Amino acid sequence: GVFLPKEEWECPRCTFLNNAALWDCEMCAYTRPGKAEAASAASRQQSADGGWAEVQSAATRKAAAPSSGGGADASGKSKAQSKNEKRRAKKREA
Repeated sequence: GVFLPKEEWECPRCTFLNNAALWDCEMCAYTRPGKAEAASAASRQQSADGGWAEVQSAATRKAAAPSSGGGADASGKSKAQSKNEKRRAKKREA
């Protein structure tokens, strides 16, 4: 079947809601279940000229750039934790 990612996925280790585009949890770095299957499907679709690998490495370099700011608010929570709590509250309301 075709892999259609949800809007977000819950980490089985720490329960953080991660963006569907990410394969590793932003909080605990746990590797998302299904990564190996998706990687093997992507490698079958990769073109012979290696263009996909070049684009992927450029995207990885950009994503690895250090972010600015400390990341923690007055309560000691990171921006990601605060954002995640807001998303969870919004889901409970729906």
